[in-house]
Amino acid sequence: MARSTGRLARAHTTPGETSALRTRLRRLGAALAGASMALGTLAFQQAAAPLVAHGFTAPSAVSDVNPNSLTAGTLMGGRTVNFAVNPINTQVVFAATEFGGLWRSNDHGSTWSHVDQVPLTAMEDVKIASSDVNLVIASGAYDGSIDNRGGGIWRSTDGGNTWAKAPGGSDVCGTLAQNNGREIAIAPGSPGSLVVMVGMDCGIAKSTNSGASWALVNPPGNFQIWDVKIRKLGGGNLQVDACGDGGYVRSTDGGSTWPTETDWTAATFPHPSLGSPPTPRNPFDPCRVATVPQDPNTVFMATRSPVANPGDKIGETYQFESDDGGVNWHDLQVSIDGNGRDPSALTFPAFDGVANHFEVFFLTDQVIMHQTCDTNNAQRCSDGTGANTATCSPPPGEGKSGSWDQWDGTIPHCATDPGDIAFDPNVGCPFLQGGDGGIFKTANATDGCNVGSPSFATFTQANTGLHALWLYQLAGTAVPSLSRTDVYYGMQDNGQVCSNDDAVTFHNCGGADVFNTISPQTGPPVTVLKNQNNGFQLYQEDGTTATAWTSPPVPAGGGIDAAVGFGPSSFAFIIHDGSTPADLPAAGTAQQHRDVDGGKQRAGQPLHIQRQPGKPAAALHRRPRTAKGQVQH
Repeated sequence: MARSTGRLARAHTTPGETSALRTRLRRLGAALAGASMALGTLAFQQAAAPLVAHGFTAPSAVSDVNPNSLTAGTLMGGRTVNFAVNPINTQVVFAATEFGGLWRSNDHGSTWSHVDQVPLTAMEDVKIASSDVNLVIASGAYDGSIDNRGGGIWRSTDGGNTWAKAPGGSDVCGTLAQNNGREIAIAPGSPGSLVVMVGMDCGIAKSTNSGASWALVNPPGNFQIWDVKIRKLGGGNLQVDACGDGGYVRSTDGGSTWPTETDWTAATFPHPSLGSPPTPRNPFDPCRVATVPQDPNTVFMATRSPVANPGDKIGETYQFESDDGGVNWHDLQVSIDGNGRDPSALTFPAFDGVANHFEVFFLTDQVIMHQTCDTNNAQRCSDGTGANTATCSPPPGEGKSGSWDQWDGTIPHCATDPGDIAFDPNVGCPFLQGGDGGIFKTANATDGCNVGSPSFATFTQANTGLHALWLYQLAGTAVPSLSRTDVYYGMQDNGQVCSNDDAVTFHNCGGADVFNTISPQTGPPVTVLKNQNNGFQLYQEDGTTATAWTSPPVPAGGGIDAAVGFGPSSFAFIIHDGSTPADLPAAGTAQQHRDVDGGKQRAGQPLHIQRQPGKPAAALHRRPRTAKGQVQH
């Protein structure tokens, strides 16, 4: 299913254009709804009776109509994966989002605005140089254009006010598709000659002049580098810790040599036997590393496990500690959470001020687990119990694993799928959490230092202005008799939001993943068909009141590939059987079902689908039938 990302928009009009606007909104809603189901709807339209194309007149201008508040429910902002806090003026914060680009706050993370000069959509990281706050580096994925205008490495030399693609050959990989910028590290030093390193899909992009020019560095045993960290050692040497598709590596001379290389095959890593016949499997990327503030040889690493989580069947996560500079590793067994997201490890100076203490946060890819650890201990942090810590319950029911306690249990989003924590260096406490629901802020400047029983950090949503939502499908219904347009949109893991007053106010009308959102072009009556967490249900106009509905029958091993509506109570579905995968890579059969009375009864007929040689699977055709109704081959 195609993914729609970005911000909702409204056309600019004068009062006299209201009627024309409603027509445009109605058509726009229908067009966007179709676009977000491009493959499935295309298949249905080509395989079933052809539909009549209607003209579309684009508005002369549009404006952002994303809600900055809801009349009911928690406002979400979109998956946030990394923060950068200005160490001199901590009011300035940048946020990198997974599918919404780069955002900036000038009020300590309370409100946000999009950084339009950076055309990145799928972002990975953003960092501000501690020795020169004018230098800001951002990274993101290859954007598909012939010259990779958006992906790779971006740079600002005036504190984030203006931006440009990093000069001097920053696209260091051999092919544009490999120029995906990953995690960023900037060493302390002199402005203009700072060492910057960025993990890439072909190694590390390194600059020794604050990002003015770049060269490729290839750590041994790794091709793709997911994370890189730099710290200055005594004597001025730079220690570089990195991990990638081959394991962990360390350099003590700024990346010229790499004397420490610990592959995923190392005996100190767990290697569960899986499959038939059973075969030992390695930990694998994506991975993140972090060193302890007062000890460069204590290293923590988070990575993925080959073992499927018993609950959601998605790969679990590993949390490792090394106390000898990355040569040997110990499995801390903090959590077996798994949700397909990037796990991470973060370390901070001690919140209690004790010299030998430090804070460790493991982002399991579902929740954030914390422990205060001690450099006086041979093993700095104590082991967990290997629990599934995503309880979806606030304290005292938060996730626990031995001495590890969930830090973000008060966020109103089940399994926050965290991306990063923003730390205020002037206060010495975390104050922002970024994750699946967007950005959440602690109750006050020091509240983030409340890391577990009996005191927990409390959070409120800080998504005002953050419009980085991952939209699955948008629908709109014109209601001329009431002089309004209804707007509905479903999101990835952020539920569904509905408006019944021309997108003036919005309310939450669904939870978790809402894959399909279908409403009639005009009303009344108005209904909303939604596919929430892989189950269809019909609702009244408000989007929250359920009405009578029976889903179409699905063969064992099959599934629903597409749905389309023809008014408030007529719907059609494409359903594949167990022999045909949902992406239709080969010939097979599917069932076409048309619902003509809101789910009370249906008529089904075989829909024969074949893949045309040399054409993509989406190029589906209905084969003509003979007079006797037999399919011609």
